[in-house]
Amino acid sequence: MGLILFFIIFGATFALGYPIA
Repeated sequence: MGLILFFIIFGATFALGYPIA
């Protein structure tokens, strides 16, 4: 559960911080 939440948050942050370059 915690790992899933971490993956979701990490994925969202990575997607927002690193858009299509």
